[in-house]
Amino acid sequence: MSKKERKYTKAEKRRLEFFNQLIDEYKNKGYTTRDLTTSPLKANLVGPLYGLLVSLPFIIAFILLHKSNPFIQGDNYFKNYLIYIVLMFLFIVVHELLHGITFASFSKDGFKSIEFGVKWESLNPYCTCNTPLTRKGYILSLLMPCIVLGFIPCIISLFNKNAWYLAMGVIMILSAGGDLLICKLLLQDKEEKDELYLDHPTDIGLIKFVRNDK
Repeated sequence: MSKKERKYTKAEKRRLEFFNQLIDEYKNKGYTTRDLTTSPLKANLVGPLYGLLVSLPFIIAFILLHKSNPFIQGDNYFKNYLIYIVLMFLFIVVHELLHGITFASFSKDGFKSIEFGVKWESLNPYCTCNTPLTRKGYILSLLMPCIVLGFIPCIISLFNKNAWYLAMGVIMILSAGGDLLICKLLLQDKEEKDELYLDHPTDIGLIKFVRNDK
């Protein structure tokens, strides 16, 4: 049940070995580490609640502006929901690509530092970066899918009255709930002068490097 009891895949073992080498390297440079990971249970249960809280203002605004139920639109809404489900699976892939593109843009090694995969036991796709990033770079990399696939469609729906944009945006915000949870953990940890953030290779979240100035 604990993290240590879980069996790692070959890819995870390889990433974990490189991760531990980086930790040793940064410790030799005078950095200490701080764990900012969370459990899969908390990510799966609490994460969507953050997504719901973030998406609620868009739902309420749509109802108040357009005086209509955003989740029942037209005579063919069952057919539309089927199309939407197909699009949602496509957007799950786009979600991870957006993580990867943003990670790579802030990483000194670009796409060489990015790895995509699927955790087959939970059928969850993932994107991970094996180089430390700045606070700004890590936060933007976390939130980019939520912004592009969630916030933007929701905002568009408020102007074009199209409830399907809203529905798509809300689902994408909910699917980014784990990212929102990790971002909250990061923001709760105070910003420091010399700090870097590194994706954890096997667990949900990251570790923080902070240089000792003593």
